Amino acid sequence: MAISQDERRRPLSARRNSFDHELVIEQNPARTGASWNAGPGDAGLGWVALAFRRYLLLIVAVTAALSGLFALAADLVPSRYTATALVMIEPRKGQVFQFANVVSSLPPDLAVVKSETDVLQSHALARKVAERLDPARRRGALGDGMGDGIGLRLRNETARLRAALSPWLPAGLLPDVPAPAAAAPEGFPDADVFLDRVAKTLQERIQILVDGRSYVFHIRYRSTDPTLAAAVANAYAAAYIKDQLDLKRALIRGANGRIEGGLEALERQARESDMAVQRYVADHGLFQVGGETLAAQQLGGVGKELSQIAADRADKEAALAELRRAAQDANGAASRSAVLKSPLIERLREREAEMTQRLANLRERYMGNHPEVVAATAALRDLRGKIADEIERIIRNAQGEVDTAARREAAARERLKALQSNAGVAEEDMVALRELQRRAAADRSLYESFLHRAGETLAEQSTETPDARIVSEAPVPEDAFPPRALLVAGGVVVSAVLAGLLALLLERRRAGIRTETDAEALLGVPVLGMTLDTRRGGGGRNGGRNSRPVDLVARDRSSAYSESLAQIRTGVQQSVDGLAPKVVLVTSSIPGEGKSVFAASFARGAALSRIRTLVVECDMRRPTLARLLSARPPRPVAGLRSLEAGFAGLERLVHTDPDTGLDFIPAGDGDAHPEDILRSLDFERLILEARRCYDLIVLDAPPVLSVSDARIIAPLADHMILALRWDSTRPNVAQAALKSLRSSGLQGIGVVLTQVDMRRQALYQPQVQSYGYASHPGVGAS
Repeated sequence: MAISQDERRRPLSARRNSFDHELVIEQNPARTGASWNAGPGDAGLGWVALAFRRYLLLIVAVTAALSGLFALAADLVPSRYTATALVMIEPRKGQVFQFANVVSSLPPDLAVVKSETDVLQSHALARKVAERLDPARRRGALGDGMGDGIGLRLRNETARLRAALSPWLPAGLLPDVPAPAAAAPEGFPDADVFLDRVAKTLQERIQILVDGRSYVFHIRYRSTDPTLAAAVANAYAAAYIKDQLDLKRALIRGANGRIEGGLEALERQARESDMAVQRYVADHGLFQVGGETLAAQQLGGVGKELSQIAADRADKEAALAELRRAAQDANGAASRSAVLKSPLIERLREREAEMTQRLANLRERYMGNHPEVVAATAALRDLRGKIADEIERIIRNAQGEVDTAARREAAARERLKALQSNAGVAEEDMVALRELQRRAAADRSLYESFLHRAGETLAEQSTETPDARIVSEAPVPEDAFPPRALLVAGGVVVSAVLAGLLALLLERRRAGIRTETDAEALLGVPVLGMTLDTRRGGGGRNGGRNSRPVDLVARDRSSAYSESLAQIRTGVQQSVDGLAPKVVLVTSSIPGEGKSVFAASFARGAALSRIRTLVVECDMRRPTLARLLSARPPRPVAGLRSLEAGFAGLERLVHTDPDTGLDFIPAGDGDAHPEDILRSLDFERLILEARRCYDLIVLDAPPVLSVSDARIIAPLADHMILALRWDSTRPNVAQAALKSLRSSGLQGIGVVLTQVDMRRQALYQPQVQSYGYASHPGVGAS
């Protein structure tokens, strides 16, 4: 951004405040705020395609290696056949006789289904299945459990290879291969041990699958022999059904034996209990009429009469209590409701209401001591006295009725007590008789129940059915698992996916900025160019691998490094509204990014191009300019720190590079604080004076994120170059530096990638090879 003469005359602080601090970074939302090393979800298929292109050889190698391993594994995995038999717990129960079974049927609920699954997987049922199989299939089942998988295939292949190579190799060189374990009865101590081993193998390899919405068991067995798989699955189904039926019949036989053994004793006990009841009745004369003795009938009549008398007395007492409450509230609603049955009270209440109304009218017309008021008040008092006397009379009558009822109740209780005393002995005899009768009835009921149940169990034993049935027997399977072709194809696909994921992971782990496209997309500013790394290439015709970049510029202007600087200089001259900027500020985000080397090289290249150039070392905290230019100015060194004493003209501060004629102002000697120097008007006058004397002024400023010096002097510059070290500066650091620079108000900002390894860069940006940098003899960078 060019600065007018009027603007230059303004103080530095006023000029700095004139800039807008809220600048828009980039109008393109796809590039603004894009996170570096974004994954496929952030950058789309382009990022994925770029990662695949960069790691194509790695993807091919990993895919080929993993596919080979999958193919080897597919060849070693034996083919297995799975047979499935279906058994269902029968929810519909057929019942020939209408009585409860000795063994109840299984309820078709989830708990029962889970329990029966455990039964199917038990060792006891596996032993029964082993007994049902013929000897050849027992040996086959035992062979399934003794490792005919990958391990056995490896042993077989190893044994075959050993047999083929043994004639050609010295004895003892190849390891011995252990022989397979015995899979025949001869290898076990006795037949029971062999059957237990077969049963254990079956138990380990059987699969019982149940759908939570069904009562059907899927009995699956997998074997390398399809006929053996079907035979074992069907044997499991048949053994399970037979085991259910055998269990029911055994329980029924046991119940029959227990019932028949107790019938004789129950019959004898029932007969003796009946005879004991008859003897007790005869001995105590406890003959009954209508089911009760005479004493019991009399006692019941008196008790009923006593209950009625007590209820009548309670009613009268309640009425008396109501009358007494009415008497206590003679003027209230309770009084009127309690005595309304008395015609006299009703008439007196009516007269009371009339006199009350008349008295109220008189009091409205006369004073309280008026004769008519006094007479009416006395008459109302007398009337209320009569009402109270009448209520008291009614209460006395009610009290008399209560007393009469109480005397009747007491007489009835005396009669009842006498009857109870006479009937006490008879009742004790009846209690003993009833106990004998209950015992006799219980003995008869138990005997009859056992006798009836004995007949039912005999009928049940001949009609019992299992609670499950075989829905479908297992056919001999034809399809093997796994299909070799599908396994190999799946292995290739998985290998390619894993290789692609590895490439994407490596791409995500990239640390720094590597291409111009990435830098522009990330920062939203143009990239002016890249400077090459002299340590990873030739130093040109006049320099070796260890030549310093600043020396390479002076010695070989045709080197790739010098050409990259010329390209950057051209970009700077065309970047600010078509006008060549005079003051260019060079800075970096953090130390170690090569900005001082770039500034010195950039200034030397311009000076060699016959451009009047001045480089000012504004990084006074870590001065390196004099050392880079191999200059040894006299002591004390005059420089920027000399401005502490005031600006006395450029000629007292400027030094000249003897190799290129470049003028430069070093940091100089002194104790002045850098910020004080850079904020002073003397520094501003220095820059204004330099503008009149030079075509290009390069300001070498400290890193942006370390100190604020670059932002202080930014308003004095026409253009700013942010140096970022290739493949080192992290994107978030570069973004923070750019944000800080933009807050100073300078809009003309460009980025330069320093210390670029062009041979590696060609992998990320192949079009760079078209410039010939990757093979140029002068490849190098700062």
